[in-house]
This record gives sequence, structure tokens and C-alpha cells, in this order.
Amino acid sequence: EAAGVAAQTLVRVSQNDFLRRKNEVAITYRQTIRQSMSSIIIVGGYFLPGGQVRRLLKNAIQRGVRISILVSAKSDVKLAIYARQYLYDWLLRNHICIYEYLPSNVHGKVLVSDSKFVSIGSYDLNNLSTYSNIELNLDIHNEEFASLCRNSLESIMHKDCRLITKADYEQHITLFQRLINWFSYRFVKTFFVLSVWLANKREKDY
Repeated sequence: EAAGVAAQTLVRVSQNDFLRRKNEVAITYRQTIRQSMSSIIIVGGYFLPGGQVRRLLKNAIQRGVRISILVSAKSDVKLAIYARQYLYDWLLRNHICIYEYLPSNVHGKVLVSDSKFVSIGSYDLNNLSTYSNIELNLDIHNEEFASLCRNSLESIMHKDCRLITKADYEQHITLFQRLINWFSYRFVKTFFVLSVWLANKREKDY
């Protein structure tokens, strides 16, 4: 039986490596979001998707896909929290569920789609991971394993997370906090652009 399960499991190593012109993990994420039919769960350490991924997420929601994001309530990089919270308005407007993990920081990066596919590794949904960092993920096509991952994450979301609702968010967010979030988001985006530019410059120098 174990051999049968193994035979039905497709596993692939995918990489993002700007030095070798590889963008496999980012492409896999985009294709998965584009093709998903029922559900997507994304776990992110520094979740800050760019415009292209946000459009794909919005299109998936319009197809009837349920999307849940699991991120940490606290972080060792405060600026990243504020920058991410800037996107909460957009996420909530588009009916994307936000779960903030309470016990500790979150450094895991996982994508589960339709209880059929799992991608797990170092890739985060932000432009730094996409265009500058060297990342490695394991892509697993197996319904039993994907269902196990989905069930485990859903249990964590309901037991150890705070669900951010649109009503609660709008009730507690102040104008001053909105300004902090906006400036943090712009600063982080600028940092990402500079990091990508420097990475490409270093590559040309070699």
C-alpha cells in the first residue's frame, strides 16, 4: 500500500535563483493560483504580494475559490507587519480570509491548493523572494498528503489564530495607523526594488 501511494506521488524541486535565471517557484505559485478551483491556503513569513499576484488572487476569488492567508500576529521585523497590514484593506475587500497566528512568529512558507497540491520551502510571496533571493521549494502532487496539510493548517487557524474581519479591522484601525502602514508599505516596496537592482548589478559585475 505504501508503495502504491509513493507511486502516485509526484515530487519536484523548484528553484528561484537570479544568478542562474531561474524563477521556477514564483511561476509555480502563479500557475497554481491561476488553476485552483476550490481552495487555497497560503502560509507566509513576510507576505507582501505584488500587483500581478494580487490580480491572480482576485481572479481566483471571482471564480469561487476560498483563499485563506496565515501570517504571524507579531514579527521580529515590525516594519514588515505594518507593511502587510497596509494590504489588509485590499484583502478584506476581496473576501480573502486573514488569520494571524498568536503563539509565536511565523517563518514557514506553504501553499496548499484544492487538497491536491502542496508547495513548501523558503519562498515567500513578495518581490524580494521572487526577483532577488535564492529560494528552494518542494512541490508535491498527492491528494492524501495535501488533505493532511490542509486539515492541519485549518486546525491551527481555528485553534491558534485570530481571524481578522472587515468590521473589526475598520473599527480598530486609526488614521494614524493607516499612515504608518502606508509609509511602511512604500518603504518596504522601495527596499525590494533596490535589492532587485543591486542583485542584478552584482550579476553583471561578475
